[in-house]
Formats: sequence, C-alpha cells, structure tokens
Amino acid sequence: MDIGRLREFIAGIDTTNPNNIDMRLIEKSGSGLNSYVPQLNLAMRQELQAFYSEVLNDRFFDKDQAEYNPNIAVEDTLQYSNLETAHINEVINDIDTESNCVYDIGEINLENLNYYRFKFTNGNEELYIFRRFTKMKKIRNGIFGIIQDNTFNRLEDRSFFGIDRDIDILVFGGEVLIVNKFALQTIFKLNDYFQERADEALNRLNEENIFENFSEFHDDCLGDKIAARKMTKIINEGLIDGFIQNIERLSFVIQRFDLDFELNGDNKIIYDRTRNTRNQILSCISDAYYRSVMLQRYGEDPS
Repeated sequence: MDIGRLREFIAGIDTTNPNNIDMRLIEKSGSGLNSYVPQLNLAMRQELQAFYSEVLNDRFFDKDQAEYNPNIAVEDTLQYSNLETAHINEVINDIDTESNCVYDIGEINLENLNYYRFKFTNGNEELYIFRRFTKMKKIRNGIFGIIQDNTFNRLEDRSFFGIDRDIDILVFGGEVLIVNKFALQTIFKLNDYFQERADEALNRLNEENIFENFSEFHDDCLGDKIAARKMTKIINEGLIDGFIQNIERLSFVIQRFDLDFELNGDNKIIYDRTRNTRNQILSCISDAYYRSVMLQRYGEDPS
C-alpha cells in the first residue's frame, strides 16, 4: 500500500461535505450485523481528519510491507493483501447495506458493539479504517465523573465512546494493510475464508487422484485450522500445479527427509490420519523442503 499517497489523500479531504467522513458502530448479530450510523457535525469531522492524519503520519506505517502470509508474521513488517482475504469486501458491503443500517442511535447497547469503521472519501477514492471496540467495562462498572468548580461529580450518562490511536485494518486503493492480524478473525470472516480456500485446494488435489485415501485427508484438513491456513497459502500462491508436475520427485523427498508417510505400489500417497503426517504432506505440496545453494544443506521452510 502506498502510504505516501494515503497521507496525501486524508490531508486533502473536504470536511465541509458531510458525506466525506462516515462513521459506523458495528454489532455482530448471528451471521449478519447491525450498522449504527451516528451523525458527525463539522467540528467532529475536522477533529477526525486531523486525528487520523496525525496517526497515519507516525513512522510505524513506514515499515516494510510483505504479502499476507496466514502462517507466519515477519517482525517489523506490515502485511498487505487483496480484499478477498477474510471476505473483507463482503463485510464492507454489508456495513453499507441499507437493511443493516440503524439510524436511531438510542437503540444502541455499547456492551454489544464489536468494532467501529470510518470511511473517508476524497473524490472517487475511499479509505476505510477498522478498529475493534474497547468496551471499557472497568470504567463503565465503576464511577465515572468530571471535576467542576473543585468538585468531583459523577456522570450518570454511561453512553460515552472512545476512539484510540490504534488501527487494526486499513483499506485503500484496492489493497488491505493488516496492522493487527487478529482483527481479520474478530472483525471479518477469516475462518470462513480459510475453509473455502482450503476446500478449493483440496478439490484441485482430488482431481489428480494422487491419494490412496483422499477422503480422510480432505476431512482432516478441513477440521484442522492450521492445515486449512496452510492450504490457503498453497492455493493463493498457485503451488498445486507445480507439485503435480513434479510428483515423480516425491519419493526422493520422502526418503531424503525421512518423512513418516509412504507411497503405495501405484505411487499414491498413503495417509495415516496423524497430524504429523498431514503437516509433512502439506509441506511437500507447498515445496517447503529445499537444498541450500551455498552449503548444499537440506532444510524445511517453516512458512
């Protein structure tokens, strides 16, 4: 994601247009959501623009960027992805769907909110900021007040709402910047995404008839969240075709790395339904076993 362009974008927003900054408070409800729509006056729109301009100018967002890897996180690196990841595009559309919008904020229960979303518009471009909602239960269940005329007075209205400087997910220019990977699961539909991508990868493998007992491998992979993540990376990086084209080398890899599974007389994979074997098969499909160039050492890529 082009952070320099993003900073120019938010700095150039015309805050006098009420349609240029939109706030939503999101309450998940079963498989759907309620999208509460508070009004923002001019002073608040100006405050929000200045606030997020300052936040996004932090050097934190100048970190190197790497393509999203569901299996590992690289230190001091922000990951980016397309909007299909975790069905982010679907959630964005759901939030703005009229049937999900609630305009009477008096109906809101802050204890039930899951996250908030800001949409900034500048011309034909849009920036989305997502942040998980901090419920501040300790304060809400305690005594919250203000000092006036040297007296501490309790505030009876508990409908206060805080916006902190943290950002979980940014969407801009057709790309997603993942600041907090955990938010992909809590805000979006990461598990559904993994299941669908894993199922697609498994169906592709099934077409090649390379397993003696594929149905067991299929069911175990879909029932294993770690395996589903690995299958997602495999299908996203287009690794299955390469594995199939070079499958005659599989017996060498099994022998050289002393793997725990075997091939039958027809060179089909025999899967024994153990987690260790499942992970080794997935490592073969993802081309994780390698020989180094300089020292000619054999190893396994953990990603």
